[in-house]
Amino acid sequence: MKRLIIILLLFLLQFNLNCVEKEFNANKIKSWPNGIIYYDIDDEFTSLEKKKIQIAMNTWERNCNIKFVQAKILDKMLNFAHIYEIIKSYRNASTVGYCELPSCELINIKQNVILHELGHGIGLTHEHQRYDRDFFITIFFENIMKRHLHINFDVIDNPLYIEEDYPYDYKSIMHYESDDFSKNGLMTIMPNFGFEIGGDKLTKTDIQKVNDIYGEK
Repeated sequence: MKRLIIILLLFLLQFNLNCVEKEFNANKIKSWPNGIIYYDIDDEFTSLEKKKIQIAMNTWERNCNIKFVQAKILDKMLNFAHIYEIIKSYRNASTVGYCELPSCELINIKQNVILHELGHGIGLTHEHQRYDRDFFITIFFENIMKRHLHINFDVIDNPLYIEEDYPYDYKSIMHYESDDFSKNGLMTIMPNFGFEIGGDKLTKTDIQKVNDIYGEK
């Protein structure tokens, strides 16, 4: 019976992420009430993988006014639809901010990947999708995998903060690298001013955005 419930939950989470990819509406992005993110981690992760996820959570908590709280049985019963489910999957993906059936899928358990996906869970969108990005980077749409073309490269206006209030951050944990989601091995993103792009740790801008959403620590 427990196994059946888990399978059903994973199906619902998968359906939710698919809906997000097909019908993503940035206007619906919301912040977590009081900056508290109730979460649950899939038992399919090894103890080492769980530790890496926890380290990434601690990194966000240490720098920002948010709190990841392990959901207890009562939390799951009373607030089932808003538990951030972190599941082992075939891809890396996350819902954005506070929403129905929030979830984070992970296949690559590297710190920068986990930090990136948790950043989405907190409420951040990709740096390379901000409205003024064309001045700073060039997107080669012809090189991008079709299923990632819109959800990961279209311009997004995040209602939780005003992008233009922050300098464009080539090294943001939320910025893709130059060949991410390339269908042919060629470049998908080129910086217009010679900077390296893509980050492996939180930057001052990443931290400032989250603290502007949830308040300073």
